[in-house]
Amino acid sequence: MSVRVIVYLIVLLLVSIKGIVSYKKLTAPFKYLTVYILLTLVSECISRYLAVTIKNSSPPYHVFVMIEYAILASIYKLLIDNTSVKKYITISIYVFCITSILNSIFLQKLMVYPTNMLLISYTLLLIDAFILFFQMLNHPIEQQLSKQAVFWFNTGLLLFCASVFFTIGSYNFHIRHGISNILINNINYYINLLFYILIGVAIWVNGKRE
Repeated sequence: MSVRVIVYLIVLLLVSIKGIVSYKKLTAPFKYLTVYILLTLVSECISRYLAVTIKNSSPPYHVFVMIEYAILASIYKLLIDNTSVKKYITISIYVFCITSILNSIFLQKLMVYPTNMLLISYTLLLIDAFILFFQMLNHPIEQQLSKQAVFWFNTGLLLFCASVFFTIGSYNFHIRHGISNILINNINYYINLLFYILIGVAIWVNGKRE
């Protein structure tokens, strides 16, 4: 296991521990976020194990992509006030999971990384993130942004989701033209680290709120 992978897993572990320690103090969205981080850690450990044993780390992601979307979308359902958007989010969770299962059966089977569903998932979550930012702008609270856990969470997810389109698009371009993906891999790695660190900050801020 490389140093980069170890650092990545350590970050997930530390954020998970922080979430567990603060769990009783957290509001509902950030309890969901703690569960999300724990399941991410489990999924990543399984994928790394399979990468060594069967030389393919894709199978866990077919399950995790559904869990990830369901949890993150549920968090937005709790944070967004608009009733119509809440209904859209609820419906989207069911439709997404059904579509993901069909994708795994007919299009991108278990040994293929489910890029189709990742792109759909992050597109929907980007929409939720923009809606939440719009809500924050139109209904500001009298508190510094640095003390708003929602701000840290939404910023992290917005950056992360936006980076996925760049990463996958760049991968495809580089593969078609025989260009090395080292730079893209590095960017993707550090954006992932940043995302989970920002989630850690969000959990920490939410746990210490007055």
